[in-house]
Amino acid sequence: MRTQYFVNYLHPDPSSPATSLAITQIGWMVSGQIIKTILRLAHTSLGSKMI
Repeated sequence: MRTQYFVNYLHPDPSSPATSLAITQIGWMVSGQIIKTILRLAHTSLGSKMI
């Protein structure tokens, strides 16, 4: 059972809802980090232009 879980973790079944949920969560996390980085870069560049 444990080995089967590990195999499923390494080679997830794309049709399983847990896998799609995990992919969605990872996607939101990554896109959130990208948005934060862009906002921070935009903020610092705007701040340096205003000074």
